[in-house]
Amino acid sequence: MKKTVMALFMAVSMLGLSACNKNNANQSASTGRSNRGSPLAMPQQGQFYTAGVGQITSDSAYGQQFTAAVLGLLSASMSTSNVGAIDPTTGVTFQGYVQIDNSGNLVPSGSVLAITVNDYFSANGVQDPNTGQPVPPIYISVPATSGYAYNGNATLTFGDNFGSITLTGTYGAANGQFSGSVSYQNQQNQDSGSPHSSSYMGSFTIQTCGFFRCQ
Repeated sequence: MKKTVMALFMAVSMLGLSACNKNNANQSASTGRSNRGSPLAMPQQGQFYTAGVGQITSDSAYGQQFTAAVLGLLSASMSTSNVGAIDPTTGVTFQGYVQIDNSGNLVPSGSVLAITVNDYFSANGVQDPNTGQPVPPIYISVPATSGYAYNGNATLTFGDNFGSITLTGTYGAANGQFSGSVSYQNQQNQDSGSPHSSSYMGSFTIQTCGFFRCQ
């Protein structure tokens, strides 16, 4: 019989910077950043609680490729000409609030994925020359559309009119982690070049019960 995330959680409770050819020192930053959502109000509290902050990463040897992949994701909703290099180990974090029903199916209503990108400018407190204020991180907040989580495996898709983001991975009681890979498929493109780009973005890890609604 399939074990859902909910069943696993109940059992547990009864018994865990490379640049991308960008000259950061000379590049001018801009606050004209993403309009794809806003920071997720975390933690989600009330009867339930999810407060995990996860990382989306790549091997440091592939920093240029990681920056390129992240820029591809961002290009769906903004021009990336003024986005700096992105550290492959610390530059991208994410949070979420994901509900799974008793059959292991994702409940789209109320489930959301939020990604924060700290490029060279926001990570180093660089001031926007137009406003004199620190350049902010770039935020993406996308509602859930479909997916499942059962028997230790999960595929979750979040989407809007800009495109979709998919997390595919495994979870378990042994280490309390939900981990796997992140990919995306764009439906729009604000940069010159090929529209509708898709790419593997990186690996992710987050506390299982800091991402899924465990109760």
